[in-house]
Amino acid sequence: MLLPVMILFCAVIACNWSSDHKPVYAPTTSAVTPQAAALDNEAISAVKEFWEQHTTKCGPSDYGYEDNYPFQIMHQYTNISFVSQRTGPTTDADRLNGILWNGIVQIKTGAYREKPKGYEWSEWKQNQSLVDEIGATMRQSGWSIVQSLQITNMKKVKCSETEF
Repeated sequence: MLLPVMILFCAVIACNWSSDHKPVYAPTTSAVTPQAAALDNEAISAVKEFWEQHTTKCGPSDYGYEDNYPFQIMHQYTNISFVSQRTGPTTDADRLNGILWNGIVQIKTGAYREKPKGYEWSEWKQNQSLVDEIGATMRQSGWSIVQSLQITNMKKVKCSETEF
């Protein structure tokens, strides 16, 4: 008679113990929470700031000047847009390392053209669609951006200097 009571007692204790001890980090879900959406927008803002450090907005276009002597090229982009794609944090290690958001931000463009120094503007090309994909990570200390040489090599210009 005592054995069935002990088994029942152990079963009740085990159920109570397991319901009280949930994992600290639940698995990541693909659901977009308000916090995740806000971090997606912050990622876009961080990459947009990086883009604006290397390009100039003149009217409806963005210009960037590449000076890789002897190749000097002016780039003109229209309809720039930024799209984030969150990929993490996905593991307990990510979360323990303080990663709050991890992913890429795509920089997309509509029509674009280029002008090597001393030459005419190229024909407009449509839907380059992707200037670059920039890696972005958010930690407690702030955003870090994986810099792209294509963008890092571009320099801001004065709008009056776009026809060189």
